[in-house]
Parts: sequence; structure tokens; C-alpha cells
Amino acid sequence: MTISNASGLSLPDLASSPLRRAAVEHVLEIEAASTAHHSLRSYFFALKTAEFRQLRRDVDYDDDTLPAAGSRPG
Repeated sequence: MTISNASGLSLPDLASSPLRRAAVEHVLEIEAASTAHHSLRSYFFALKTAEFRQLRRDVDYDDDTLPAAGSRPG
């Protein structure tokens, strides 16, 4: 599921996957707000880059593990 705003920008619903939700919650718990927000922006940038390059979700990359790629163990 994606969320769209008036400008037409669509973003994934982070809560639609238990793994994705857990990764985001983990980052929000252990990192400073500025670092956590940077991590989320990086995730969204990676998704938009994949879309631009016409990469296929779950074929060329795993959208569930992508948010966890930059997080550190708690």
C-alpha cells in the first residue's frame, strides 16, 4: 500500500509490513530524532531510485529488509 499527497508523491505505508514496522520502530527508539529521520529519508530515496531505475520490488530488491539495512543492533 502507498500513501499519496497532493503533489503526487507516493510513499510506502511503513506499517503495512511487520518487519518494516519493527525496523522503523527500532531506529526511532535507539537513534536521535535527526538520525532516525535521516534513515527514513534515505529509505524513501532508495525506493524512488529503484523506481527510477525500473527495479522490481521483491525481485531486484527486498523492500522489507531495506529499512533495516542501515540500522545498528540495539
